[in-house]
Amino acid sequence: DFNTLTKKWLDPGEIEAPGMWYKQFPICSAAVTAYNAAQQTYRQGIKWIDSQQVILHYPVMGDQALTYRHPKTGIEGKFSPEYIIWLVLNHGDINETDFTSASVPSHFRQQADHFQRKHDLISTDPTERPVEIELIDSSGKHHVTRVNNPHGSPKDPLTTAEIEAKLNDLFQPGQLNHFWKLIGQPTTNISHLKEAFDNEI
Repeated sequence: DFNTLTKKWLDPGEIEAPGMWYKQFPICSAAVTAYNAAQQTYRQGIKWIDSQQVILHYPVMGDQALTYRHPKTGIEGKFSPEYIIWLVLNHGDINETDFTSASVPSHFRQQADHFQRKHDLISTDPTERPVEIELIDSSGKHHVTRVNNPHGSPKDPLTTAEIEAKLNDLFQPGQLNHFWKLIGQPTTNISHLKEAFDNEI
């Protein structure tokens, strides 16, 4: 039961390697590299309106968890790199409300066939989650962006400022102060962290 879990989990013990993963948004973790690659593509000045076709390159089985190529709802969109890339290249970023709506925008449904997936990417590191976005623009030029490690993973961790911003969104002021005290202790188990959520100090 949960009470037993909170008392026993990592007690004793601590995570040393490979490290802690943090999600930037509540989307499937396997989709984060596609999100990051789309951000890089957008920052290069390439927008959805410029594209004729977008090819997503993955290792074999690298997109196994990404089960929706034509999502119908925001929830399904969390597991669709196509939807996430479409959002970024259209709007510059994603928003949590993009994944809570009852239906995805009709423009995406009309344009989803611009996407194609291929399983031809080589990766020898099992800790990586690589993806390569190949965008073909209206002139026929190919723009390629590859990301091996999603931002928020141990190999590309969030900055301290990014973690603090997430905590500020998560906690009430009194809870956050208590949380920082716990983090500063030599040992902290999950039951102590739960108290930071349940109690305002």
